[in-house]
Amino acid sequence: MVRGHVGVTFRSMERLRPIALGLPLALSAVASAAVVFTTLGPFGGVFGLWGADLTPQQRVAERFVPATDHVFDDARIWLMNNSGSSYGSVTMRLELDSLDVGQVGASRPSGIALEQWTFSIQTLGWNPVQHTVTSAARPPLRAGRKYWVVASSPAPALDNPVWNFASSGNAYTAISQADGSWAAGNAAALTLTVNGTPGAPKRGDVNRDGVVDSQDIAGMLSRWGLSQPQAGDADANQDGMVDSMDIAALLSNWG
Repeated sequence: MVRGHVGVTFRSMERLRPIALGLPLALSAVASAAVVFTTLGPFGGVFGLWGADLTPQQRVAERFVPATDHVFDDARIWLMNNSGSSYGSVTMRLELDSLDVGQVGASRPSGIALEQWTFSIQTLGWNPVQHTVTSAARPPLRAGRKYWVVASSPAPALDNPVWNFASSGNAYTAISQADGSWAAGNAAALTLTVNGTPGAPKRGDVNRDGVVDSQDIAGMLSRWGLSQPQAGDADANQDGMVDSMDIAALLSNWG
């Protein structure tokens, strides 16, 4: 996988220590009812274990498109570590797609997050562990919309977390460049599983009581002008902020 100055870490499986078991990061996980998107795990590929480095100079992302409406429950990625002695931190974000928030150019992460998590990597060295982030906000994932899971780390190069590639298969991925822009396209899939509960609140149902009414208008007006993630369900059309377009979406689903 070559994209300019992309940092890709590779090592043969024969040189690995025994594999450690992954533990969920959240203490009170929501039981997931369905898989929205998934890739294969990192093991058994012809290249052994390899992945994309997460450093201050390089963010890495993978896109997924739900086939049907869901409420987001959790996301899981496999990580290994370029350090044998320190547990670096990772920030994961569920972001909207650039084209859905009015940005020009190709599909890429927009920089507008529906939710964000920061945690310490749970492994040392070349022992991939699956890390889970569990949603508190549980934003809706709309059918046919593009969403991104974006990962970054402040850890310096050669002492950094590595997001493992799947053992086989392609996906739409993006890696940040030296100028902060994204290079995006079909490439080797990063290990990612997104789980969700089927169904989602109607656009404009800000309080999620199943009915779009005056209480939802009040809720939307109380968040007027806010951007995500503070906007929450008041951003009915998921374009990143609460404005007149969201009032229109609410009124179209009245009752």
